[in-house]
Amino acid sequence: MKNLKRLDASEVDRIIKFVINTGYEDKPDVGKDGKPLLRRTTAIHWAARGEYSFLMKYRIRELLKIYKVDVNYYTDVIGLSHFHVACQYDCYDDVVEFLNFGQDPDCLVLKTGDSPLLLALRHERKRIVELLLRRGSDPNLVNKDGSTPLHAICSREDSDCDLAELFFKICDEAKQPVRVDARDKRGNTPLHAALARKHLKLVELLLTRGADANLANEDGWTPLHDICRRYNDDVKTLQLFLGIGAELDRPVQLDVQDETGNTPLHLALGYCRNQKMALSLLKHGASPNLTNQEGGTPLHSICSHYWADSAGTFLKTIDDAQQTIEVDARDKKGLTPLHVALVDDCIATAELLLKRGADQNMADVDGLTPLHIICRKIIYEDDHVAESFFEINRKLERTVRVDALDKKGRTPLQYAVANSMPNVVDLLLDNGADLSNFVFPIEHDFEEIALIVLGTFNLDRAFRTLDVIERLEKRGYVLDRIGALTIMNVFAKSGLSNRSSIQKHLDEYLRDKGESFIESVRTLTMNPTLSLYDLIRLPGEEASKLCTIEDSLSLVNSDEFQKFPHGFCQACKKYLCEMIHGRFCRRWALEFFLSLTRYQLPTLCCDIIVRRLTNKDMLNMCLAAKIVKKN
Repeated sequence: MKNLKRLDASEVDRIIKFVINTGYEDKPDVGKDGKPLLRRTTAIHWAARGEYSFLMKYRIRELLKIYKVDVNYYTDVIGLSHFHVACQYDCYDDVVEFLNFGQDPDCLVLKTGDSPLLLALRHERKRIVELLLRRGSDPNLVNKDGSTPLHAICSREDSDCDLAELFFKICDEAKQPVRVDARDKRGNTPLHAALARKHLKLVELLLTRGADANLANEDGWTPLHDICRRYNDDVKTLQLFLGIGAELDRPVQLDVQDETGNTPLHLALGYCRNQKMALSLLKHGASPNLTNQEGGTPLHSICSHYWADSAGTFLKTIDDAQQTIEVDARDKKGLTPLHVALVDDCIATAELLLKRGADQNMADVDGLTPLHIICRKIIYEDDHVAESFFEINRKLERTVRVDALDKKGRTPLQYAVANSMPNVVDLLLDNGADLSNFVFPIEHDFEEIALIVLGTFNLDRAFRTLDVIERLEKRGYVLDRIGALTIMNVFAKSGLSNRSSIQKHLDEYLRDKGESFIESVRTLTMNPTLSLYDLIRLPGEEASKLCTIEDSLSLVNSDEFQKFPHGFCQACKKYLCEMIHGRFCRRWALEFFLSLTRYQLPTLCCDIIVRRLTNKDMLNMCLAAKIVKKN
C-alpha cells in the first residue's frame, strides 16, 4: 500500500477502480479463536493520512467498497479505525452501515482518546454529527487532553455558530445535557476556547446556555483575563462580554487574580497595552489598587509602558469613577509608580504623580530615592530628566533630599559622577549637594554603572568622565591620589592606553583612503587655529595642550564629523580620548613619581622622565608608588 503514494492520482484511482470491478472484497485474517484480527494498517488508513480533499474523500468511499463495514480495522500506531475515518471524511452512508452492524458510536482513537463525534465536529461534518448524536453518541465524552466535543466546536479556526446551535438542538431533543463548563487538562472551558479564537457569536451562545463567565483555568485566567491579554484593545468585545453577563444577571467578576496575582486590569495595562480596555474596566468598577505577586499595581504598569497623556487619562477615569488610588504604592522591591516612571524616563508622567502627591523622596528597599534613580540611568541627554525633576518640585514647593544615602551609603552625586553625567553633577551642586564631604566613587562603582559594558569602553563616556572631573575641580573639589588612580584604572581596562596602536591605525586609514580623503579631514577643525588632521600629526603632549575636552566633544558630536566612515570616527574618538587621558595621567604621574623617589630627585628631572612614558607606563608607575607607600 505504501507504493501507492509513489503513483500519480490518476494511476491510484485506476488501480482502485480495477480492484472494485474485479469484485474483490477484503477478507480479514482470523485468530485462533476464529474471530477477525482487527489490528491492521489498510489502504484506508494510508489515504486518511493525507490532507483532506474531495478527491481523498472519493477514494476513501471507494476503498470502503473493498473493506466491508462489518470489520472495523484499526491501526496499531494510533488506533484510528475505519469508522473514525468514515466519520472524519463525511462518508455518511458508510457510517450508517457501520452503526447498523452494531458499531459502538463512542469508540475512541486509542492514542488521542478522540471520539467519532469529536472528529466529526472538528471537521464540521454536520450530517455525521446529527447522525451520531441521534444514534446515542455521548456529547460530553472527553479525549486524553480533557477536551469535549464542545471544546472541538469552539476551538475551530473558522467560527460556525450553526454547528454549535445544531449540536445543542439535537442534545436538547435527545434530553442529553451538555457540560458547557467542562474543563480540559489545562482547566480551559469551551468559553476560554471560543475567546481564544475570537468566536464572538459562540461566546454569546455559550453564555446564554449558562456558561460560567468567571471560571479560571490552571493559570488562574478567567475568560476576562483572556480578553484583556489576547484582544488588541477591542473594547467592543469587552463591552459585549460584560453586557451579556449583566443582561443574564450573572455579572462578570472584574478583579479576579490569576496565579501571579494579576487582574484583568494588570494584563490590559501590562505587556498587552490595551489602554482603552483598561479604561472601560475602570468605568465598570475594576480596582486600580490590587497588587500582583511582585507587589505591582496597575498604576505601576501604566507608568512603565505609557506616555503621560495615557497616565493622565487613567487617573482622570479613576477620579470620574469616584475611586481613590494609592499613588505611593510600593512593590516588593519598594518601587513606587514614581520610581517606575523615572526608570523609563517618563518625566511628564512623573510630574502627574508629583502633582497628585507622590513622595519625591521615598526610597526603595535598596534605599534608592527617585533622584538616585535619575542619576543611575544611562542616558545621553543626561540633564533633561534631572533638571525637570528639580523644576517640578520647586514649583510644588517641595524639597528634594539631594544628599540622601542609599543602603550602600551612596549619594545621587556619587552616582552622577560614576555615571559620567557632567550636567547633572553641576545641577546637583547648584541644588545644594554637599561637595565638602563628597567621596569619589571607587573603580567598582564605575563598572557597576556600566561605564565599561561587556569589555568595550564607551568613548562618549570617556570624554564625559574627564569632563566631570574638570567640573568638580572648578567647584573646589580636590581630587586625591586614590581618585586619580581609579580613573587611570578604568581607562586602562578600556584599552585606550596604547597611543601607538591608535596612531598606527589612523595613519593606515589616511594612507589607504588617499589625498581626497585627507583633504576632507583637513576641513574638520577642533578650534579656529587647529584642524583634526593637524592634531593627529602632533606628538601627544603637544596635542593635548592645544585641544580641550570641550573642543573634542564639539567635534565628535558635529554633523560633519559623523558623515565620515564609522571606523575612522571610532579611531579618532579613541585618539582624542587617549590624548586627554594622557594629559590627566601626566599630571598625576609626576606626583606619584616624586613620592616613589622619596623626593630625592629634582622635580624638573622627574618631569622629563614622566614625559617620555606611555599612559600604560604611567599607570604602572602610579600603582608601584601606591604599593611602596602602603608597605
